[in-house]
Amino acid sequence: MRIGIFGDSFADSKNGGTQFNQQGSWPQLLANTKKIKVENHALVGSGLEYSLIKLFEAGSRYDKLILTVTSPERLYICLLYTSDAADEEDS
Repeated sequence: MRIGIFGDSFADSKNGGTQFNQQGSWPQLLANTKKIKVENHALVGSGLEYSLIKLFEAGSRYDKLILTVTSPERLYICLLYTSDAADEEDS
């Protein structure tokens, strides 16, 4: 089984903290499971927009997807990506 992880610092086991904490993070513990192949696309400090772009770019390569959103303040999505903004540009 292949799992893709997308999100912010809650799912980023590659950056921040000590190496001990990185090795004990939930994504790393999941990756240590022998029957599961995990690829982590999460990035500390990123927002929902970044996570969704990465998920749409790479999500089809996985059997299961995990998307984390850890704070309501990170729910901002640029208006350039909404259908209303696209309609306004056309007129």
